[in-house]
Amino acid sequence: MTTVNKPQNELPLADSLQDENVLAFSTDSDILTQNSSRSIKVRKAPSLFNVITGPRGSLKTLLLTMLACRNLLKCFYFRYYGITKHVWTNYPIGFYHRSMLDDKVYYLKPEPLNMESLYTFDAGLASGWVYIDEIDQWYDRQDWAAVTQKLTNAVITQIRKRELSLGATTQNFQWLNARAQFQTDTLINCREAAFTPWGRKFGLQMGHVSFLTLKDLSGVNTGYQYAENFRTYNTKLLHGERYWDKYDTNFQFDPMETKARYTIKRDAKTLVLGPGGYKVESANQLDNMNSKQSNPDVALFSDVIEEFREQGKVSVKPYEIWSKANELGWHGTTSQGGSILGILGLARNRYEYILDRNADINEDAGNRSVCGGKPSPHSPNSNKKAKAKAKAKSQEGK
Repeated sequence: MTTVNKPQNELPLADSLQDENVLAFSTDSDILTQNSSRSIKVRKAPSLFNVITGPRGSLKTLLLTMLACRNLLKCFYFRYYGITKHVWTNYPIGFYHRSMLDDKVYYLKPEPLNMESLYTFDAGLASGWVYIDEIDQWYDRQDWAAVTQKLTNAVITQIRKRELSLGATTQNFQWLNARAQFQTDTLINCREAAFTPWGRKFGLQMGHVSFLTLKDLSGVNTGYQYAENFRTYNTKLLHGERYWDKYDTNFQFDPMETKARYTIKRDAKTLVLGPGGYKVESANQLDNMNSKQSNPDVALFSDVIEEFREQGKVSVKPYEIWSKANELGWHGTTSQGGSILGILGLARNRYEYILDRNADINEDAGNRSVCGGKPSPHSPNSNKKAKAKAKAKSQEGK
């Protein structure tokens, strides 16, 4: 295996890409694939589920970011040889990198992870690495009976067939679902070095160094499970300053979103037995299902819409959506954008898209209109009520 060293002239992380000489690279893009004349042998690595634990501030997310950045570099250089790998994360990561092959500057970032795609084992989730920070927010053992946890259990048991590896962080390993604990290959415990006697002696500041203790729970690393010999197979030092500017350490997850409950609608089938054999009848026709993860534009527009909702907007003009999507790297047509918004279930009247999920949609003279709790005064139902009231008053007068 070839190790790619970090160039000394790598640029710091920035909020936006304003330099026209900087090229954006994400693992879902087709950039660099034209250089397929090169050839390289890549060793097939095992699919692993690794969990990083430790108390608050023990550099868990920093270690996860380091692993994601290293695999992003692998994906970047694999593209020069026509090999496509992916990296997904549920929190933003990004950094500049000057290619050692063409001397151009690229901004590397992973693909945003759609948790619903993980629940359903989307076809687009294959051949790559998935990194989930604070996984207990979705995978808490207290909610072991939730539908999403049962689906995720099934997903993790089949990651080898997808050539997919998962990395996750949680403060306490016992918070995870029992099946997730069984599926864990490597358990990595982090300890903030600044709190240790060694760190205090040398005046070490927080966030610089973490002691790592690795346990081989499944035996994939040493050949022996931790339950057999109760030995830690490795200890390491993590120096984190290099990755400080690659992510936002204050990024937070919304508990109201992470604890959302799902119900699964599945195709119900009936076996009808007869003297000549049997036949299968389907009660629900679930055709034309949408895949958010395999179509990155759907995830991009979903982020755009959520950003407008967070700003408190209940409606938005189409040109505002196109403009925001263009800033995030979308270059499609308005008709394509309209189709994607249709997939996301966004309603629209004549002039704007409606962001309020609780809005009612009425059809009036062939035009879609959206109203809140009260019906529109021009709707057919309101006209009928007005005529009925007028008729009742005229009868009372007689």
